[in-house]
Amino acid sequence: MNDYEIPLYEDEKLLKEFLDRWPLSEVKKITIEEYTDVNNRFTFTQWVENQTRPLGSINGISSLKFGIYKRRDPKKKSKSKAYSNDIYSWIKSYGESDFDANVVFEQVRDRVVKVIEYAQQLDFESIEKVDGIYNLFKWKVAFLYSGQSMIPVFNRDVLLRFTRELKMEHTKKVEYAKMHRYLYDKKPPNLSVFNFMRKLFHEAGLLDEKDKPKPIKPRKRNRSRKATNKLNTEDQFRKGTEETITVQHHKKFQERLYEYLDSKYPNANISFEKNFIDLLLVSNSEVHYYEVKTALTSETCIKQGLGQLLSYSFYEEQVEKKHKGLKKKIVIVGQLKAKEYDLEFINYVNESLNVNFEYLSLEEIT
Repeated sequence: MNDYEIPLYEDEKLLKEFLDRWPLSEVKKITIEEYTDVNNRFTFTQWVENQTRPLGSINGISSLKFGIYKRRDPKKKSKSKAYSNDIYSWIKSYGESDFDANVVFEQVRDRVVKVIEYAQQLDFESIEKVDGIYNLFKWKVAFLYSGQSMIPVFNRDVLLRFTRELKMEHTKKVEYAKMHRYLYDKKPPNLSVFNFMRKLFHEAGLLDEKDKPKPIKPRKRNRSRKATNKLNTEDQFRKGTEETITVQHHKKFQERLYEYLDSKYPNANISFEKNFIDLLLVSNSEVHYYEVKTALTSETCIKQGLGQLLSYSFYEEQVEKKHKGLKKKIVIVGQLKAKEYDLEFINYVNESLNVNFEYLSLEEIT
């Protein structure tokens, strides 16, 4: 690992902390005080700008980028680009609105919610059309909710530079959406979106000292520890609305896959979640193991599901001694079609492990 890179689990831990605190359901009912405040590091805007800075920086320009903000010094009003009341300032495009900050904030919140919803759908073109918040902030929000389906680069000039260096042909007013899609497609499969971002900044000499990984100080070794005759090996997790939504989303995918398989293999026996397998298809000559993944990229689905499928098929064949003599196939099902380098990886797995492995997208079975 290069000295500018950070282990993926650290980046994902920080991203999860943000999403646990600010799921879409919470943003929809957020108050102006929760959105912007002074001397409070845990407002939504502070989370986006500072708490998640290692996941992509948007520091360095006016707080007007948030659409509306609370002034640290109430007497210091922004004169040229904003309207202000006694406490808040906001972008002039919202109008004076009788200088009622709450009226303005409702419009800002609506726009932020739209950005999040579009990001979760990977509809970057619609994000492009959302006005009333600066692009720098808008695309950072979009990234945080995109399921790691973008490279966290938000400054337009930097995006232009990176995509140009990667041979993208630019029109006069090339859209953010096109640059983000192009940049993501150029990510090597062995790098996370976060470390690909850091690699680009490092090679361009743009990586800020504040954003470089901090050296880990050696910890003083504790030479004494009480003995125990039992290890705590239980899973530790928290349940909440986001988990419930994910589970329901997964079940809908399973149902759609079942309908597709039932029509394609009318004489096969198809079962749900037998021995934890999402769908198991058994015919006279074949056995298929299907694992459904709800991640927003085919790459992530494959990484998450391949080991599971190998484990499931091993258990069925070697432990339960079933499906002897049947032709075996393991299939991961995700939302989007596999990209070119995903197909290369799938071929590599099939050749290296001597298995019949396939990736199937929901786009292909509707």
